[in-house]
Amino acid sequence: GSNDRGSNDRGSNDRGSRGREEFGGGNERRGREEFGSDSRGGGDNFRGGGRDDRNDRNSWNNNDRPAPSRLITPPARQVYKSAPFTPTSAPASGMSRYYATCHPGLEEVVAAELRSPLVGALDVNPGASGVSFMGPPRVGYLANLWLRSAIRVLVEMHRGFLDTDVQGGQAVYDFVRRAAPWEEVVPRDTELTFSVESRVWSCTGVTSTHMASTRAKDAICDALVDANGWRPQPPNGGHSSADVPLFLSLYRDDAVLYRDMSGGSLHRRGYRDAAIHRAALNESAAAGLLSIAGWPAACEAARASRTSANAIGKTSTYALPVLVDPMCGSGTLLIEAALMAGCVAPGLLRSELFARRGNEGEFGVGFAFERWPDHDKAMLASCMEQAAEAGMAARKLGPRPIILGNDIHQGALSLAHRAAMAAGVDNLIEFKNGDASDFTHPALAAARANHDVPTELDDIGPVGLRPGGGGILVVSNPPWGKRLGGEDSDRDRGDRGNRDDRADDPDNGQGDGDWDDSARGMGGGGSRDTGNVEEAWKSMGTFFRRECGGATAHLLSGDADATRALRMRSTRKRVLGVGGVDCRLLEYRVLPPKPEVGLEEMAARES
Repeated sequence: GSNDRGSNDRGSNDRGSRGREEFGGGNERRGREEFGSDSRGGGDNFRGGGRDDRNDRNSWNNNDRPAPSRLITPPARQVYKSAPFTPTSAPASGMSRYYATCHPGLEEVVAAELRSPLVGALDVNPGASGVSFMGPPRVGYLANLWLRSAIRVLVEMHRGFLDTDVQGGQAVYDFVRRAAPWEEVVPRDTELTFSVESRVWSCTGVTSTHMASTRAKDAICDALVDANGWRPQPPNGGHSSADVPLFLSLYRDDAVLYRDMSGGSLHRRGYRDAAIHRAALNESAAAGLLSIAGWPAACEAARASRTSANAIGKTSTYALPVLVDPMCGSGTLLIEAALMAGCVAPGLLRSELFARRGNEGEFGVGFAFERWPDHDKAMLASCMEQAAEAGMAARKLGPRPIILGNDIHQGALSLAHRAAMAAGVDNLIEFKNGDASDFTHPALAAARANHDVPTELDDIGPVGLRPGGGGILVVSNPPWGKRLGGEDSDRDRGDRGNRDDRADDPDNGQGDGDWDDSARGMGGGGSRDTGNVEEAWKSMGTFFRRECGGATAHLLSGDADATRALRMRSTRKRVLGVGGVDCRLLEYRVLPPKPEVGLEEMAARES
């Protein structure tokens, strides 16, 4: 019942570049646009699919559910009747159910991205390590192009119940066998590959994900053999490299089968090469942190302000905050911030970089759905053209951002430079090499001088929400004594972080230490690092007090003890699961230094 394959030679993607505009100057690149060049112009802990009402099923229900079978295995020539297959390019109802998976703690961020006009998803419902939504096929394509903080997009194929009156493995087999006409999903003449991953929670007789995946593969292979005498081979590069990656969710005998539209994780934008900093955030997590910090909201406010000013013939006074990462490592946070400022669709960047590499790329094309028999090439081309035009319009309106990065390790900065060049944003980011305690920049002094800085902690609100903009926004992932898990360790399983909703309460535990026992234990993917964590956080504190008066800072940490050296109390803690580690995103408000009092003023006070 396995679907083993010896080779998987894929042709190169001949779509070529879609004409993505790069930012700013650069003699070696064509078609670049400066920000504001037309300032007067116009502007898994995964439980699949949520718990929908059981009367709203597109497969079995209480009235038409097959009669229970008492057989341990089906007869040799048992005939299986497939459910009607509605391909994503032309579903009978015009709508499909989807599920976008993400890191635990980023569900609301992904939901906001789905609700945006750039995607236009319907019935958006945050769930556990993911968000369910509905829409026509175009919405599925747009979700893959525009989602920054999601891991992958799944489209539902079939939904129903496992037959609890037969053996668990057989129940899975029967469900999957009937789920679709598999000879249409995996046609013989295309020689497509498929793979199945499963998640199982409290199902009758189904004791492991391995059992569920194996029996699902058996069902599909048997269906293909019965239909045309052909058994496909497995993909060479594992599940995500399959032409038709499938995902089976089994929750208390409720079964949902999905096709994975994305294939490779959406965090793989394509701008990072094989050499990756050992503690680097993946791109989806970095985008989620920036969204929570308010950077994309500030970018959108700047564009809206310029649009309003242009309409009445005036100049916008809204200023983007200076974004700085004093311990930037390989620069993922800064690169994602630059892509947000330029409104570059991450999926468009991914498709272009993969197409540029051709057969040398990991998958040959940007998304798995591009290899499906029901793929609508014209629709994808239209979505990509729409994304390119949206980015072009945004870059004409948006002010040029000031994005600063610093790191003490030259090797990490070399990786950051290479990644920024590949993403086309190296002209927007200024990198420096040195200790964070010594890091300074004229833009930081200008940001402090141009805006009134409150002197009381309670008066310092989030920088991204200030009406006139400006200020300093720090977003960073300083060393905290643990390495994040491998890039794929946080795939659909959702990092299995222990969620504690009380930690999202801004009034719960204002100190940095003693988050909870699970945070101190750090299970699930971390390994000890010998770096001097305490010195790193002391350097961060020195930088804050000298350069960041009135700033808002968002720092990621997976160790409560590591943050003590900062000697500051966080305003808020958010629980996130990143790289298999239970983390906190700590929000700080930085007071300006107290003015020095001269001798004459001291004497006057004493008198």
